[in-house]
Amino acid sequence: MDSQTKKSQQSNNKNPKIIAEIQNIYALLGEGKFKEALEKINDCEKQNPNNENIQFNKVGLLIDAGFGLKDQNVIKRGINAGEKNLQNSKFKKY
Repeated sequence: MDSQTKKSQQSNNKNPKIIAEIQNIYALLGEGKFKEALEKINDCEKQNPNNENIQFNKVGLLIDAGFGLKDQNVIKRGINAGEKNLQNSKFKKY
């Protein structure tokens, strides 16, 4: 991987817009707006499928949203995402 690609990935992972979106999703969960939060999680991931911040945070976001919605499938998605992250070396720092 060349240095330009690496810089691009790093800036992608520290994108202030994405960080703000993740914070917004946490706020929605705190307000009990679980369905809206889940929709935002899905949209955010579709728009930025390789962003490490999204991949890392979606674990807790999905579990919280699934718990609030009483939806075991959403909870399982969160658990599966966490298990996948544990196998990925780029998440060792987390």
